[in-house]
Amino acid sequence: MKADAQHNFSKRSSRLTREFLRRLSRHAPLLLREVANLRNDGVDRLRQRYAPFFDRYEEPELFRLRDELRALWTGGREMAMPVRVDWQSARMRLWANKKRAPQEFGSITLQEFICSRWLYRARGGLAVFWEGRRREILPDPYELPALLAYTSLLCGDRLRVCRSRDCPARYFVARRRDQRYCSAECAAPAKRAAKLRSWHEHKGEWPSQRRRAKSSRRKNR
Repeated sequence: MKADAQHNFSKRSSRLTREFLRRLSRHAPLLLREVANLRNDGVDRLRQRYAPFFDRYEEPELFRLRDELRALWTGGREMAMPVRVDWQSARMRLWANKKRAPQEFGSITLQEFICSRWLYRARGGLAVFWEGRRREILPDPYELPALLAYTSLLCGDRLRVCRSRDCPARYFVARRRDQRYCSAECAAPAKRAAKLRSWHEHKGEWPSQRRRAKSSRRKNR
């Protein structure tokens, strides 16, 4: 398929596209997790899971999107070197423009920078739906950068990194604000350690320990 045809939204399957977008808001956390936790040997799995939408993306492009998403996810705490270089270059250009015309150039956050790059790379990446009273502008499901920008905005305040060092998929979207682990399995060791610490600190205060102390005193009488 030619590039022009690939980017021509009217030539794509309308039924498949609408079904994907209908489920997008519900499945946004899943898409973000899949891309952020993409392993070097997991590209085929990602393509199969979201076929035919991401078939045209080559491995280097998918890994670049993954690294950019991780930088956005962590607020820059985890940033691959190519992303760091691009971010520093952008800040330097903004600073130079601000010195020449400070009233026209403001600051930009890392998240704004990454999302703007995604939309530029996706040529806008938006699709318009106008069917009776339903009028919407949604990301083109064949444009992964636009999908990442859209879903990151939806879930931006719930992006977390699992505290478990052994977690195979550390990046997750939290269901609660105080959630620190992606699953009960990852949280189990920390819970056991907390219970053990609490037992050592308060073991004399626990009801079971008081009952044992009473029974031992009765035996000694």
